[in-house]
Amino acid sequence: MILKANPKPANPTAKKRLAFVGVLLALCLAFGVGWVVSWSTAPWNRCLTAEEVYQHAETLDGTRVCVRGEIYAMIRTTLLLCEPMTCGCNSSDGVHFLVSDAETWDWGKPRIELVQLYCEGNECAIVCGPFCSVEDVVYEFTGNLFREERDSPPSFHLEEIDFATARQFQDGEWVPVPLESCTINFSQEP
Repeated sequence: MILKANPKPANPTAKKRLAFVGVLLALCLAFGVGWVVSWSTAPWNRCLTAEEVYQHAETLDGTRVCVRGEIYAMIRTTLLLCEPMTCGCNSSDGVHFLVSDAETWDWGKPRIELVQLYCEGNECAIVCGPFCSVEDVVYEFTGNLFREERDSPPSFHLEEIDFATARQFQDGEWVPVPLESCTINFSQEP
């Protein structure tokens, strides 16, 4: 006669623990995959247009982002009447905004001021730098984005721009932005 050993009855507590650990691992895996997917599709992981910056204003304020668009340059000149009229009587400067379409942009549309771009001069000529922007060219800049609370509609400015990684879309390809200042002549000496 062969005696068979009675199998040990299953421990219900061990099965519950194993089930609990399995469910916990499945939840961790699901949340981990969800976090990775949401992080990879988050707006700050790609270059944003001015409109996209406005859509994510609260999230992006104070973060380092890549922005894309055309440059709208606004040149301002004082209007002093000098006798005799000569170059240098007035002063001029420039403010540069990154917008989606410079040709159709107006003050009611989203804009990002590029504070490190400058233009300075007088009523006859100005010098702009650290590069000379070109019309109808799309640029990409990476920098720290800040929201101007006092403006309505709100505007943003980009600081600490990394010009070493700045690029422009020209002739069907992305190329580095040539970093050289330029002189723009308005008129000859009066």
